[in-house]
Amino acid sequence: MRSRLAGILSGLAIATSLANAEIPKTTRDFVENHCADCHDADTKKGGLDLDAFLAAPLDEKTFSKWVRLHDLVNDDEMPPKKKSQPTTEERAAFLKEVTGSLITNELTRRAANGRSTFRRLNRTEYENTLRDLFDLPGLAVRDMLPEDGRADGYDKVAAGLDLSHVQLEKYLEAASKALDAAIATQPERPPLFQDRLYPGDQYMIKIILTGGDGVCLKDLQYDPSVFPQPLAGKPEKGLRELEQEKLFPYRGSVGLFRHDDDAFHADFARFAPIQAGFYRVRVSVWSFLWDKGQVLPSPTTQVASLNASDRGVLGYFDAPSLKPTEHEMIVWLNRGEHLVFNCASLVPRCVGEEKGRAAQATTPGIAIDWLDVEGPLFDTWPTPAHQRLFGDLPLTQFDKKSDIKPPLRIPQGQHAPANLPNYKLDYPNQPIWTVTSSAPEQDAEKLLRDFLPRAFRHPVGDEEVARYVGLVRGRLAAKVTFEEAMRNAYQAALCSPDFLFLHEPRGPLEDHALASRLSYFLWDSLPDAELTKRRRCGQTARSSDPARPSRAHAE
Repeated sequence: MRSRLAGILSGLAIATSLANAEIPKTTRDFVENHCADCHDADTKKGGLDLDAFLAAPLDEKTFSKWVRLHDLVNDDEMPPKKKSQPTTEERAAFLKEVTGSLITNELTRRAANGRSTFRRLNRTEYENTLRDLFDLPGLAVRDMLPEDGRADGYDKVAAGLDLSHVQLEKYLEAASKALDAAIATQPERPPLFQDRLYPGDQYMIKIILTGGDGVCLKDLQYDPSVFPQPLAGKPEKGLRELEQEKLFPYRGSVGLFRHDDDAFHADFARFAPIQAGFYRVRVSVWSFLWDKGQVLPSPTTQVASLNASDRGVLGYFDAPSLKPTEHEMIVWLNRGEHLVFNCASLVPRCVGEEKGRAAQATTPGIAIDWLDVEGPLFDTWPTPAHQRLFGDLPLTQFDKKSDIKPPLRIPQGQHAPANLPNYKLDYPNQPIWTVTSSAPEQDAEKLLRDFLPRAFRHPVGDEEVARYVGLVRGRLAAKVTFEEAMRNAYQAALCSPDFLFLHEPRGPLEDHALASRLSYFLWDSLPDAELTKRRRCGQTARSSDPARPSRAHAE
């Protein structure tokens, strides 16, 4: 079976100009004798004008069309069966000549420009790069960006990764969100939040209880103090009526019968951080078998998980049978996220929709006693993310009487006002703190010289730095704070082609390009500290110390 040229040349991208080549005579004669009757300038059957095709040189615009024409002839699809057919020798000569011309042309392009193509970061790479650039391990911006296109099933191929004005707008929003998370807005470390959250205090879990997909538990048994019977025999009371009767908030344990799905979320939404960072979370859980009102030993250890509302699973843990067990984990939470408890090993059974509900059901369940939260946990303040942007420049109180425009601030406060009706903001009376500089242009240049090479993943010249310093200078002239001016420059850098695109020049790769190729191949992000250090020492391609392998070697 003859091979198809599209298969032979798969993956050969024509991204830059090819040296123009004339169409060989044998090829031209074959097309004119066997194809032009149906595909000339007048007929153009199927929208194909081979007269114009033959008049154009073999270049990047016609390359893919010649590959297609080769495959049609190779598979005996052209000329059509009802038309006069070329001899076996004519067909073979045409295919040989076209194959040779295309391969020669492609090798010429490779020699001039290399095999790699200029492509943008996909959504995952963009998010990972921001996370590593600012040391914000849980930053969530991926879903803010439009879905990536795919080529041959992959989302890391230039042909599938186009760029639109919508995408650029979303990049601006994503960069702004990253800078919000990175920039400190107060000089002192935020106070440590510590609280114990009970499942019966959470709005969605109260809805679950009144809907019949969970039960109140006390001392490892059913607690009838809220519902005399587990939702059996007569319509249950509504949540408002139960709250009026002071049966909620409920401080006992809650047993759940159902796996998390689109209609079922055991949200702990009464806590959501005002400061992104690491939090210590402790939870007490156990499993049981529910048998028509009786709490019996579970035939197996069940598994539960804690999820972040915006990012999915944070961790899994065992729930032994009738044995309350505490688990602790350190997790990253973004501003405004809340925790979601999930009965990971249970099936999505809707006991509340079955006849007899829980009173007539026999089903496994997982109980949660309480959930403790402590944080944010900072080793230093300001955070490493802030220091990567502003170094050791001080935060000072903004003078509201100044003619300088104040920096925009998201109001501080517990982030669940819908579930906390007495929650009030005192934002208008809070002082505003902002990064200041006694020598703004000099500090801007210093900060940008440090930031831009890390963000762009390659050395940055004086002219490029000067462009961004000029942007800062223009914003300062517009009477914004130094912090806001720098923020504008950083946002511009994070939406620039140098940040958004991966480009590898032809020939042997320099150390910085090789480091980027390795890191985006292995972990979809910029080079880590060890790989960057080796790049600067010219040791990217080899390990200088086999006893200390880098992340690239480990991967």
